[in-house]
Amino acid sequence: MKLKALLTIVTFLALQISVYAQINYEGSFDKKTHSILLDNGEVKYAFYDKEQKSITLYHSDDSHWKSVPLNLGRGLYFDELKSVSMYVFNEDSLIELAYTCVEYQSSNELEATTTYVDVLSTLFVINEEGTQLLEAKNGSDMIIVDSNGEMKLWVYKQEGQGKNNKEHIDVYSLPNYHTTNMNKLDRVPYKYGIIGYRSGI
Repeated sequence: MKLKALLTIVTFLALQISVYAQINYEGSFDKKTHSILLDNGEVKYAFYDKEQKSITLYHSDDSHWKSVPLNLGRGLYFDELKSVSMYVFNEDSLIELAYTCVEYQSSNELEATTTYVDVLSTLFVINEEGTQLLEAKNGSDMIIVDSNGEMKLWVYKQEGQGKNNKEHIDVYSLPNYHTTNMNKLDRVPYKYGIIGYRSGI
């Protein structure tokens, strides 16, 4: 009899737990939305709004945080969001975006009937107010490197086409704010890297 009572209690508790452990629908994002970890430890979501030509940022609770317009010059098309940060590129509290744009240039050099298209890439770094912090022509990718306690920006560049193609890395120094002050914060360490994938977001 005690065994039946015990089984009944265990079954009842298991049913109560399963009722509270259900998965609940919260909303939806565009498939090109990416989760990012800011250098201050906060999780945000980023999405490129093609119509508005802006990056829209959301809080982790899905509420809108900021929209940053991208100043895409004539003939430039957004390619990929590389980084969203607060203190990587300068010491103010404005959000910084690093992204690449591409430009398509056609040429008819070999034959009059054949058109070749060259894809030229440019890496931009701007703040949330649209102020440009860096424009790296032919920059197609970037990483942040910790060089013995000093943060460096490596921009991967590709110049020329075909046999004349040359690849190299331009190195830029970054403010020391990140290394000197972020260690004092009790937050998740920032993982440098690329946001998104090669086809861009």
